[in-house]
Amino acid sequence: MNFFDTDAIRLLSWSTVEAFRARFKKSKHFINILLLTTITAFFMSSSNVKAQTPAQCFQNPSLCQKSPSTKTRTQTQTQTQTKKSRTKKEDFIGREFRKFNAEGRIQIQKTLADEGLYTSSIDGLYGSGTRRSIKAYLDKAGINSSSSEAISVALNKLVTFKEEDEQFASKINENEAISNKLETENFIADLEAYVNSGDSNFGLNFAIEFAKISDIKKGRWNSSLEEAFNKFKVYVSSEVGFIAFHKMKIEERQQAYQDELSKTKKDLFELIALTRTWAKSNLFDERTADVIKLIATAEAVEKDDNLSVVEEVLAAVAEMNEKIGIIKPTSKDIDLESPYLADALYLFGNFSGNAPHLFKGLSGQPQLSEGMVNICVIGDWDKWQRYTVLDYVAEELRPDNYFIYEQACQNSGDILAITGLRLIEGRTPLAFSSGYEQLREVSRSDAMAVKAKFSLMSEIYEDSILSGEKSGYGVLSFDNSISAMCLLVPEENADHIDALRGNFDLATLFEESLQSVQFDENIIDAFRQIQRDRCGYIYAVSQDLAQLIDAAKNNNLEYTVLPVWVTDKVLLEIAEKRTQIAKIQLSEQEAREQKKLLNEQARKAAMAKALVRQAALRNKYDIRYTAILDQLAIMTKTAIDFGFAYSPLDANYTRQYLGLDIIDSETENSSPFDPIIEDIQELALEKWEQTGLTFEKIDYGSVNYNGRILEGAVVEIKLTIKNRVIGEFETYCRNIRAIKDDDFDMWRKIKIENCQTNNDEWKLANDFESRWIVSSEK
Repeated sequence: MNFFDTDAIRLLSWSTVEAFRARFKKSKHFINILLLTTITAFFMSSSNVKAQTPAQCFQNPSLCQKSPSTKTRTQTQTQTQTKKSRTKKEDFIGREFRKFNAEGRIQIQKTLADEGLYTSSIDGLYGSGTRRSIKAYLDKAGINSSSSEAISVALNKLVTFKEEDEQFASKINENEAISNKLETENFIADLEAYVNSGDSNFGLNFAIEFAKISDIKKGRWNSSLEEAFNKFKVYVSSEVGFIAFHKMKIEERQQAYQDELSKTKKDLFELIALTRTWAKSNLFDERTADVIKLIATAEAVEKDDNLSVVEEVLAAVAEMNEKIGIIKPTSKDIDLESPYLADALYLFGNFSGNAPHLFKGLSGQPQLSEGMVNICVIGDWDKWQRYTVLDYVAEELRPDNYFIYEQACQNSGDILAITGLRLIEGRTPLAFSSGYEQLREVSRSDAMAVKAKFSLMSEIYEDSILSGEKSGYGVLSFDNSISAMCLLVPEENADHIDALRGNFDLATLFEESLQSVQFDENIIDAFRQIQRDRCGYIYAVSQDLAQLIDAAKNNNLEYTVLPVWVTDKVLLEIAEKRTQIAKIQLSEQEAREQKKLLNEQARKAAMAKALVRQAALRNKYDIRYTAILDQLAIMTKTAIDFGFAYSPLDANYTRQYLGLDIIDSETENSSPFDPIIEDIQELALEKWEQTGLTFEKIDYGSVNYNGRILEGAVVEIKLTIKNRVIGEFETYCRNIRAIKDDDFDMWRKIKIENCQTNNDEWKLANDFESRWIVSSEK
């Protein structure tokens, strides 16, 4: 509906004009006063009414009838009586209903059916059922059923609000998992290539099974197709040749990903070279510090394999280069005197061949593949320009979903939205080339017209909420600059969140409020959060919104009823979809559980085999391992006994220490068991006493020492101790790793650490191969 069309203005009720008058009454702007005067004068002149107030005309329509200027009182009374006698026989409801075309009449019946007032067939025909339902609706709203004007306004509202509800509902964003859809399309493409190669063993039944998912090739994707595709994958999995072929194709796509990653990194470091040159030449510039930090960040991603991360850094460097004046000359010659407006926003389509989804159809008009569109924004735009752009994209390209990149696209967007100021100054992005064509100019006046439309729609919504004509859920905005939203619905009901996120108008104009939501149990709590600046928006049922509006007026709080509405029908559709998804997930969960069971059975079987092999190894090497453990035990006991017996403060400590047979023969003044000696001396100083000592076999095997295969062992010692002073018991535990070199009759690389220390690093450093433990994974 065009709210500034003359026919539309005639359809506005006097109450809407009164609301419009109140809205602009306080305004000091001449244009607003002029607009108010023009609309009021137009309405009055088009209706031929006397200069009565809207409220008076609404309550008593006879006051606004044409003035009998030249007729006598007797003639007027006679004609009035005659008219009244005729009126009694006239069906005003039927007359006004028949003024609508077939679509409008059907729309009225649908709206009345949604309100529970109409139960007959929806055919656009006027009968007793239609008349009774309209009469019930008028009585409920307190509207005079013998006033043609009042009936006309009421019926127009039924059509208008129904159109709005359906428009909002149609824009619920399905937002299916894009990655799953892409995986599905790749799977089907690989399957076609495999079948066409002539190597498949599929029978004729394959055609029947494939027909169930053939709509996916046409670009369609929904929960039913997703469920059918999952079943189809199970059917195809029996073809071993295809599974191998599909795996090969996946590897090829991965290689393509790596190629793109290499190319992006190359572009990044070419850009960084320019940035570094600038930094060297501008060491005293206050921006240089930030530039250097960005260079360091860019260099840090050299080994990063995440393409998205590299692309983000590339975009950040490109943006920084623009800010500091490093501009890549664009091939598009821009006339500084023409035709761009500095405060406008311009949309360009990427037809360079690099767009991920945008292309030209046979008719030469822009089209999208995969139902997706990527929009890159260069420069500042406000929410009204944003809405205008997305509304254009939705109407012209009809995408299923969209992604917006602000300063973060490098020749990969479908549509470039750039401010006129950037174009005038020639500060176009690196991605801008001759392959771009202008699609639309969004001027400031276009954006303001959208804002005016929404403002008027907000007033209509408010009137409908207060009069009780509108049922469902809406959003109330308060002027406190807080983006958080309070929801007056049960916290466990996620359907409302999904409905809000899927609402096109809310997602494009007020999406920040969905970044932070909180649930409140009642109106009082929600209104308290508004006053404490904890919420800037309240989402609630229409009855609660009416009370909140009255509360805001009573407390002189600035508010706005947003033109966003969620009906019970929309919530029901979301709940049904959630149920379908839950069924699919349950099926997938059962499949995962079955797979988990099979994996567990395979694991147990592998473990049983490993235990058999391990038992054979231990039977073979147990004697040798025991001999090595005994030698390590003797040296360990020597260190423990010495630690308890001698203190570094003793007069003959050095002589006693050097006399130990665990002194390293190479250094002759230290021992690999010094960590144990030092620990025991500290324990002895704290009055701890030994109560027991055990040695445990951890692992035994071969190691590579300078090209020779030697024996390596890992042993764990546990020393139990007690302290009489504090009355406690403890366990001292250490891990000993050592290499036995029988060729030179000596120990090498003895390492002593806490028992919690992992042995993997020592094993890896010495090429350790276990002769004691067999893993089920081997």
